[in-house]
Amino acid sequence: MRSACKFGRAGWHRKARGRYLSAIGKNERYSRHLILREIGEEGQRKISLSSVLVVGCGGTGTAVCDMLARAGVGSITIIDGDVIDATNLQRQTLFTEKDVGRPKAVAAEGALKAINSDVAVKGVADVLGAANAEKFVESMDLVMDCTDNIRTRLILNDACVKHGKPWIYNGAISTYGMVAAFVPGGACFRCLFPNARETGETCATEGVLNTLPGIIAHIGTTEALKILTGQKPSESLAVYDAWSQDFQKIALKKRKNCECCAKRNFPFLVSPPVRISGICGGFQISPEKPRAVDLAALAQKYGASPPAGGVLVLNVACCQITVFGNGRAIIKGAEDVESAMLLYRKYVEKR
Repeated sequence: MRSACKFGRAGWHRKARGRYLSAIGKNERYSRHLILREIGEEGQRKISLSSVLVVGCGGTGTAVCDMLARAGVGSITIIDGDVIDATNLQRQTLFTEKDVGRPKAVAAEGALKAINSDVAVKGVADVLGAANAEKFVESMDLVMDCTDNIRTRLILNDACVKHGKPWIYNGAISTYGMVAAFVPGGACFRCLFPNARETGETCATEGVLNTLPGIIAHIGTTEALKILTGQKPSESLAVYDAWSQDFQKIALKKRKNCECCAKRNFPFLVSPPVRISGICGGFQISPEKPRAVDLAALAQKYGASPPAGGVLVLNVACCQITVFGNGRAIIKGAEDVESAMLLYRKYVEKR
């Protein structure tokens, strides 16, 4: 990706402006935005010069990426450490049956480039955590949270508050979802949820209505376009139940004693020795420092099919372990965190 981080902000802006003028002049693909009072030519220009980080590329994330690319956002970086399985196809709109087994971020990158070649897209097949969050966040204009766990959101909140970056919380499970935009100087995620903790609920335990992620994504992306065009987003948490058609808004209020935005304490940016988080249908485990894993040797040792696309899939002990070359693993079928860690240590650490 020709990002601001790699090429310098001024150089990247010149390239983005060139893509914008080229797209407008050749095919008027953004003409419906240009005549829209809320965006117009100046707003579309700002969109084309913007960089957005999308964290999580599941049901909500794929729809967010799709809309950002179609809107002409200049640069989109997608980070997701999961691989596509058949259960994802019910709602994750960038993927097809041919993508099963591929890293989500890589497949999404290819899909978005086909949708809009004027957009610079980079897919990163990794998990966002305390060790790398600041690196990804600090050079972006906006962060879109499309994850499925509280800890990653707390990490994102700390990183965005610390570096003064706006971010948008997009959550969807069962038939309901939530959206909130957090901007520098305003309320943060920990103002809204000061005692946030994992509930154990995931799409694998509660299910998810396949229309819901797209609805939540479109609400969140609308808030994103407001921010990218220099306008004020909604100052409320939007809560929507797609089944009952119930829509509620809860005002965001800044807490004077908030540990994060008021006291500037960022404990979630401190890396644990091993990061483990619950994801839809399993657990994701990452060592603090990436380490090379010989996937071919591991496949031979356990009689598995050779690795493909930098990913090895092991079917062991009634579980599926997806191993990446940097030592990260996704474990599906484990009953709890302890069981997942035992499997990781047995099959990945002790090679």
